[in-house]
Amino acid sequence: TCVLLENNQAQCLCTPVFRGLTCNQFSYVPCGDATCHGTQGHCVANSCICKTGFAGPRCDSTDFCATFPCLNGGTCVRTNEEPYGGCSCPAEFSGPTCSNDPCSPSPCLNGGYCVRKADNQFYCQCRNRNKGVYCEQVECFPSDATVDVLNIGKVPLSSLQIGSQVRIINEEDQVSYSPIIAFLHRELDGQALYKRVRTRSSTIELSSRHLINQRKDGFVWAETLNKGDEIRVLLSTHANETQWEEVVEITDVHKQGLMAPLTEQGTIVVNNVHASCYALVKSHKVAHFALAPYRLYHRLFGQLSDTDLMTKPILSYASTLLHFFKNLPIAKDLIF
Repeated sequence: TCVLLENNQAQCLCTPVFRGLTCNQFSYVPCGDATCHGTQGHCVANSCICKTGFAGPRCDSTDFCATFPCLNGGTCVRTNEEPYGGCSCPAEFSGPTCSNDPCSPSPCLNGGYCVRKADNQFYCQCRNRNKGVYCEQVECFPSDATVDVLNIGKVPLSSLQIGSQVRIINEEDQVSYSPIIAFLHRELDGQALYKRVRTRSSTIELSSRHLINQRKDGFVWAETLNKGDEIRVLLSTHANETQWEEVVEITDVHKQGLMAPLTEQGTIVVNNVHASCYALVKSHKVAHFALAPYRLYHRLFGQLSDTDLMTKPILSYASTLLHFFKNLPIAKDLIF
């Protein structure tokens, strides 16, 4: 209340819970042996009872549980010490309000599904044959890699069709053509981590455990290549000459698309570099032998239906065969 004094001055008479020249400061009122915030609590039986949203022995602190709701199924537990509350989080989440989610954003690559574990940990449930902590290991080429198609020329793998005759290098080291009889993996939109292997004249990008022709040891996983190793490259798309070229650079790159075309001969020339059609399996010859029944079927009855070949990311036969091989005693020497 404003009161006019004798000297024509004004003075504010504050209610018990406010103070200051204009009554704009909160006051504490006596409450037993202590005091209680005048507007945020009230004294009942010598105890300060806080209004909703406030906490503390004098009701002058914020109520944690009312101000910071717990997320992801967390439960708020009030305490007698600042901040007068805290979140009890499910095992998969952490943080003051249980907002730390190890799967948001998902760290899993190539369509892998992130599964939450205790102690804010996670693991990636990988699709198809992808492997690695983050499903980063794939067995393919990117979709913009190119092959030479008979009577057409350079074609990106994203546009390659079943039945196309593509340039290969056969077992006699002769350049020829072989038909595409299947796709072991065909995913145009996926993202994957690839090894970029560069020579003086050519560059190829392929998954780390895809087989590539190395001069000393034959077909080896791309991840085992070193600078100075020699790989076979095609000198020109207009000639059938090849040569061994030294690897001058190896880097990791993320690219779009996961493409694994299968030729009848089992090899393919991608970006002018000689590679196997196979991955995961350490031996090109073992992989090629294992798919002999499928090649025989193809010769006798033609290709499988478009649905089987083009829409399923992995040929069911190859997937079943890989699962069978993993249970053999010699698997550790042949398969990842």
